Amino acid sequence: MLDGEMIVLDQGKLCFESVIRRLRAQSESTIRRLSQTMPAHFVAFDVLSVDGQDVTRRLLEERLELLERVVQPSEYISVCKTFDDGSALFHAVAKMGLEGIVSKRLGSRYVVGVRSMDWLKVKHYQYRVVDIIGIRKGEFGWLLGDGGQPLGVLEFAPPVARKALIQYARTKALVYTENKHWLFIQPVRCKVKFQSYTKNGLLRSASFVHFVV
Repeated sequence: MLDGEMIVLDQGKLCFESVIRRLRAQSESTIRRLSQTMPAHFVAFDVLSVDGQDVTRRLLEERLELLERVVQPSEYISVCKTFDDGSALFHAVAKMGLEGIVSKRLGSRYVVGVRSMDWLKVKHYQYRVVDIIGIRKGEFGWLLGDGGQPLGVLEFAPPVARKALIQYARTKALVYTENKHWLFIQPVRCKVKFQSYTKNGLLRSASFVHFVV
């Protein structure tokens, strides 16, 4: 049993949207078609058992050696490379626009179902100043844009920021129209962080940083 992640490349770059599309495919015909147009690849980064024998209590170094022995690389599967210099790796990943890295303590064991401090996921975020142009009614969400370009919906902001925007919009009479789902407001600038751009140029997993005055 292996631990790893499925990836799909689009023009040589990792594409999260394509992974989601592959995972959601249900009909046999769709699965067959997508396997040709957007082939998936499994990247293994740990091993939990071999031939029915649990190896989670073995040290990380031992499991990585075992992983190299049991996985035969092909167009469908490979072993994730490991690096000693985490700082250099993170900067290289950031330069490539990738999501981040996972740092694992040497000598650590595989703990199932528990978040271990021996493994730390270090995400790389991009930052951008954008306009808040709408406030969603009901479930929280801010509609983002910049110079007429739609940038998607922000769904992560602290309660104090949410309340501040509502009060500011009311005080300054920023709402100019609305529909069943949205209040549309005059632009309010803010800084956001996000993981990447989608194929359509939207911000993936955008979250609020601060307002820009």
